[in-house]
Amino acid sequence: MESKLFQQLAGLLDQETLFKAHLDWAKAFATFHKERAFMKLHEYGFPPKMLTLIALQWDKMQVMPKQADFFGIPFYQDSGQITGSILGPLIFSIVVDSVVRCWMTIMVDDGGTSAMTGLAVKELLLPFYADDGMIASRDPAWLQEALAVLVALFRRAGLEINVKKTKVMTCHPGFIKTHFSDARYKRRITGEGPSPQQLKKTAVTCPRCNKKMNKASLSAHMERIHGEPCVVLPELPEAFLASHQPRAYVINWPRVHKKWKCPVEGCPHKASTNANFHNHFMHRHPYDSIHVTDESLEPWAKCELCGL
Repeated sequence: MESKLFQQLAGLLDQETLFKAHLDWAKAFATFHKERAFMKLHEYGFPPKMLTLIALQWDKMQVMPKQADFFGIPFYQDSGQITGSILGPLIFSIVVDSVVRCWMTIMVDDGGTSAMTGLAVKELLLPFYADDGMIASRDPAWLQEALAVLVALFRRAGLEINVKKTKVMTCHPGFIKTHFSDARYKRRITGEGPSPQQLKKTAVTCPRCNKKMNKASLSAHMERIHGEPCVVLPELPEAFLASHQPRAYVINWPRVHKKWKCPVEGCPHKASTNANFHNHFMHRHPYDSIHVTDESLEPWAKCELCGL
């Protein structure tokens, strides 16, 4: 979820290219250094008796290799934890947390206080879940340097990067999704009007060569034949145009009606609760206001951030 929101913030809202590196560590649970992990458990405040039990388990832990239906000779494991053990994920998460905190002190300039690090989430992101992680930034040079430092720190903890499973992605900006036009919204509510597939088959004429084609082929034709990008601006609802005059609506909702029609002329929406009415006006009629007389004597003030 964090990765998706971070990508949408960079690509859709700010229209900037985002660079991401998805990391994976080879045999992560079985390769980290036990001595360093034991020191981190002590620093994190594990009680002495629990540390004694963990050390006793590590000293007597044996691994038996298996191939097909044949078992090998048991041997003592010098590093890591047995896959599937109870303490394995917890200890590994502590190792990862310590490495990431050390990386932040090197790469994140927050004035010496980690409390301000959250403000930099707009520019960089480093989420980890078990042995999978991601590092993302809008600056490719910084990302390369940060990735090299992170790999070196994990190597000190006994973890090596899995080159085959580590992938790098470049996310290019996209167009911001806008509201449905009045015609498309009416079709969504009532089912009347042409579908998006039918609209794509509408006959149009190229403005450069007067060639007739489907509307869906015009953009590719302009780029391939004439070398010009064909950007078609979305059709905005009438309520979002600069010529729209804000209006205030007052309704008295008799409770004998299960649904009440939107008071805006031409709007097909019907609401079943007062909250649905307010949400509908926030999305479809943001510059208009509605006052339901049975919920308050005066109209509610709109939120300055979201318009609800």
